[in-house]
Amino acid sequence: MKQNKPLFTAVCVFAVLGVLVWLLSFLGHISDERRPVTITLSDRAAAVLSQVQIKNDSGSYTVSLSDGIYHCPELSGLPCSQQAFDLLAQGCTQIVATSNLHISEEQDLGFDRPHAQVDIVYIDDTVINLTIGAQDEDSGGYFLRLSENGPVYLLSQEDASLFLQDVTCYMSLELVNNTSESETFPEQIHFSNQNGRFDISLLPHPFVDGAGNLLEYTVSSSDGRSGYADTGSLTACFFSLNTLQAGRVVQLTPTPEELVSYGLTNQSGDWVHPLYYTINGEETRLALGNRSGDYYYICKEGIDAVYTLPIAQMGWENADYFALMNRNLFAPNMEEVAQIEAVVRTENGTDKYVFQLDGTTAVCNGISLSDRDFSEIYQLLISFEAEYEMEDPAENILPELTLTFTMTPEEEDAKAQTHTVRFIPYGLRRHAIEVDGEARYAIRSSYVQTVAAGLSAIVQGQAVASGW
Repeated sequence: MKQNKPLFTAVCVFAVLGVLVWLLSFLGHISDERRPVTITLSDRAAAVLSQVQIKNDSGSYTVSLSDGIYHCPELSGLPCSQQAFDLLAQGCTQIVATSNLHISEEQDLGFDRPHAQVDIVYIDDTVINLTIGAQDEDSGGYFLRLSENGPVYLLSQEDASLFLQDVTCYMSLELVNNTSESETFPEQIHFSNQNGRFDISLLPHPFVDGAGNLLEYTVSSSDGRSGYADTGSLTACFFSLNTLQAGRVVQLTPTPEELVSYGLTNQSGDWVHPLYYTINGEETRLALGNRSGDYYYICKEGIDAVYTLPIAQMGWENADYFALMNRNLFAPNMEEVAQIEAVVRTENGTDKYVFQLDGTTAVCNGISLSDRDFSEIYQLLISFEAEYEMEDPAENILPELTLTFTMTPEEEDAKAQTHTVRFIPYGLRRHAIEVDGEARYAIRSSYVQTVAAGLSAIVQGQAVASGW
């Protein structure tokens, strides 16, 4: 009988394919059995947590629920964050791990020297005991065991970190005593830095000066300077005071010696760089210490701890009086002035210009000025600003421009006050600004030149622009 070779070949091929299919199915079944799977170890509502005791590399502490509020005896008397406690409760009631791990017999799982031991008690008295061992090099997670000889799981690094953190992670990081959570700028600020000590106070009656500046605060410095503050500069420097928040807690219950080492106090125990400020009558009292990287050490009165304060919140770190002051050194409103005498020194002597003001009209050297012309020249005369801080005193030489303002008396019989501003050559293309005998700041010489040209033009009936 002749054998049919094509049929035989086909049968052999199908037989081989069948064996391969069976082998793949069998091996796939084995692979599925060994493949890591996610397993839920606890799935409860966060509110059922009664107590958790944690012992880890940083120490030991207990968090308990009482009257709907979490408490931690190790943080007694310190401000705590209920939000942080809520996250802990969520982590203790929602525990998801990975099982079916490929673990060799030689692998050290770290249970002999665990990173954390956690005892969780729920309100129904159910208890779960977690032992968190070594960190898995491949996944970054931590080996987890519920009982001594029980199965081993893998807890993600994110979930494990909740049980590995220090007790200070449950302290509140809010530094400001602003219970009303007002966005109002502080009424009072006292601060100190390497540039000195400064006091900032809200004026009883803020006003707009002749140059259009809104003046709401005064500023004074330990070097004796005082005056109006620039509102924009204050906002830029102290924008974060309403929401000031620490980065983290560095240390609890520091010793006096440790406070000195952080730069917070001196050997006498006094704060080195205090920061006091008041918002809606509520005062916050802080002290700044040394800088370390991108933060400063800081402490708060009444709280026995040292925090860090990110530099991003410290707009006042390098602030000085010049940075905070209103740069218009003398800019009264027009109705406050009765007379202005301007003297310009020229090559041939001096030119004098006297402006008489009566509230409705202005006369310069006997020439009546239109409202527009006088408004422009007046704005020019009071627009001088402190552009530079003087490093050296002004020379004892004649000024190139002198402005004398005679003020309108507040009472009819009162003596009129006068204020004199002199512009004295100071270095290259600058003039010192001397106000009532005191010269601390300088301005570009182009201001003096523009004023001299403007005064000459105004008496000739020519238009004058207030800009320079």
